[in-house]
Amino acid sequence: MQRGKVYIIGVAPEGTSCLPSAARRLVKRAEIVFGGERLLEMFPGLTGEKVAIRNTLAEVAGLLRRNLGVKRMVVLASGDPGFFGIARYITGKLGKEAIEILHNVSAMQLAFARIKESWDDAALVSVHSRPVDDIVETVRSSRKIGILTDDRNTPGEIARVLQERGI
Repeated sequence: MQRGKVYIIGVAPEGTSCLPSAARRLVKRAEIVFGGERLLEMFPGLTGEKVAIRNTLAEVAGLLRRNLGVKRMVVLASGDPGFFGIARYITGKLGKEAIEILHNVSAMQLAFARIKESWDDAALVSVHSRPVDDIVETVRSSRKIGILTDDRNTPGEIARVLQERGI
């Protein structure tokens, strides 16, 4: 584990049991571990500092930047950090050379697998922290769609907006 890198590690819904041993070692050796509270709780025995990510991405980027090359750091993410995830934001703030990404199964992969549908022909969008209006035309023109949601943009809220738009 290099101090000059930030390791962004995707965690599947099944939790730590699905992480490769190399990823578990990185988390265990980290001096600072960033992640949502649910993800941090999956690692109760950590000795490093835990930093909960809420709506504080600018603060997180600042902490990562200040500690880059000084402390060993890991960012925990749900599923595939590169699929509508935190990897884009952190890479944009720190640069690709400072990042290593260890992906996992995305929520979209898991959802399509559970309903036994292929997803290579699906339009994939997100309303996680984004307005539902941003996806209206994609939904209107797609036969199959996968939508990532959040606590505000729930499936019911999305359905309401789409019905208002004639879909």
